[in-house]
Amino acid sequence: MSEQHEAADFFRWLDAGHRERICQIVSEKYPGLSRQDVEDVWSETRKDLLKRWPSENGFDMHRPLEGLLRTIALRRACDMLRRLTAQDNLVKRVGEQAGSNLGSDGSPCGWWGSLDPAERRELQDLTAEAFRLLSADEWLVLSVYCEQYPELRRSPRLLAYLNAQFPEVRGRAWTPADVRTVLNRARTIVQEYLREKGYDRDFQE
Repeated sequence: MSEQHEAADFFRWLDAGHRERICQIVSEKYPGLSRQDVEDVWSETRKDLLKRWPSENGFDMHRPLEGLLRTIALRRACDMLRRLTAQDNLVKRVGEQAGSNLGSDGSPCGWWGSLDPAERRELQDLTAEAFRLLSADEWLVLSVYCEQYPELRRSPRLLAYLNAQFPEVRGRAWTPADVRTVLNRARTIVQEYLREKGYDRDFQE
C-alpha cells in the first residue's frame, strides 16, 4: 500500500474514532470559538499529528492517541483564540483611527464618515471574517502593516521590522519583494471578501 493510501486510511480512522470527542473537548475549553473554528482546529491537529508520526514505522491504528490529540488540539485552539482576539483588536483600532479623522463639524470624514453606525459595525464584523481567510503569514504581514501604517508603508522597512520582531520571519530569508507579495495577496483577499459583501473599499487608504 502506498504511503498516500496509508495516510488516507489513517485519517479516515482518526476522524471516525476521535474527531467528535476532540472537537467536544475544544468547544468546552474554548466556548468562544465557532463551530468552523473548532473544525479548523481539528484539521490543524491532524496535520500536526502527521508531522510527529515516525514515518519509518508507518501508522499504528492500535496506538492510544486521545491524550496526544487533546494536547495538540488545545494548543492549536489557544493559538487560534489569540489570533482571533488580535484580529478583532486590529479591526477595532482601524475603525477608531478612521473615526478619529474628523471634519470641521466634528463628524467623521472620508468613506468611513459616509457610513451610519450600523454599517460601521457590520464592516468591522465582515473585516474580522475576512481576516480568518488569511494564512498565518498573510495575517502577520497585514496586521503589522496596518498597525504601523504609514511608518512601514514601504516593503524594505516593513521587512526590517518583521525580521526584528519575529524570529520565524528571519528564518524564511524573505526579500522586500516577498513581503510585498504576501501583503498584496492578503489585502486582495480582504478586499475581495468585502466587495462580495457590498463594501468596495481598500483596507488601507
